[in-house]
Amino acid sequence: MLKSALVSILLAGLVTTGTARAEEKSSTNAEAAPVSCTQESLAALNTKAAAATDADKKKTAMGHLDLAKKSMDAKDMDGCAMHLKEAANDLGAATK
Repeated sequence: MLKSALVSILLAGLVTTGTARAEEKSSTNAEAAPVSCTQESLAALNTKAAAATDADKKKTAMGHLDLAKKSMDAKDMDGCAMHLKEAANDLGAATK
């Protein structure tokens, strides 16, 4: 009897924890902006990267922004969006 009660309590805790994490993740995603391959997105992330204080993050983000620009010039909008998203992630911006 005690064993089944403990199992029930543990399962209830796991379900509650999982639900809380799912809600937390969905609220984070609701705040995240989708990344699209536009000159405006590229310019905004370039500005943010230029102001970055973490040298490693700045270098990585600038590399992705360079690749995003090259993809944009080659009309590879999916590749451009992917690199913009990576740059945003490097800079700590929330994206979808």
